[in-house]
Amino acid sequence: MIVRRFEDILPSARAVHADTWSSFRLLTRDDGMGFSLHETWIHPGTQTHIWYKHHLEAVYCLEGEGEIEPVNAEGRGNGHPIPIKPGVMYALDAHDRHFLRARTRLRLICVFNPPLRGDEKHGPDGAYAAPESSEGSGVWPGVLTTQTPAAATPATSPATPASATTVAIPEAARATPAGAALPEIATVAGHPVPPRVNGHGDTPADDEDDDDEDEEETR
Repeated sequence: MIVRRFEDILPSARAVHADTWSSFRLLTRDDGMGFSLHETWIHPGTQTHIWYKHHLEAVYCLEGEGEIEPVNAEGRGNGHPIPIKPGVMYALDAHDRHFLRARTRLRLICVFNPPLRGDEKHGPDGAYAAPESSEGSGVWPGVLTTQTPAAATPATSPATPASATTVAIPEAARATPAGAALPEIATVAGHPVPPRVNGHGDTPADDEDDDDEDEEETR
């Protein structure tokens, strides 16, 4: 069983930052699950060009508002953006090229197949680099693929990747997501973060109000 805490990932090499996003890699290729799992924050007021040519991705929105707009072969949006808000899921089942825009901070849960190594950033084309197994086949154990390997023998366990090249987060600049016990933290990668909320979207002050109401009901 694998158990990890978000507050342990924040200061580690599993936290990767770019100009428009921060990604916290909860599960990566070396965990051997056949997929990677990330919590990703899209910074408010930004637009990101994305084209995962080598990966399939599914995304579920936990927090924030934004939109995704498909991009055509000429690199222009199709003019029909799709709203993103809490409770919306989208899956890039055709390696869809797109713009991802955040009006407020988007907090997303992302799943990738094949799994990411864990230190990747987008290239100029908006893609992550093509994955490679330790045998150079590009197929990882447990990963669904449309390719038929030449031999039935699965690839051997991947070697430990090189140290990730990430932007270090100073102590005063860490941020806290829902439920994480990291007080007195206001920003991540220079972007302000809303007050901590619990799993229901309430702030600590809302929780206190709810407790007061419960006490009145029981009197």
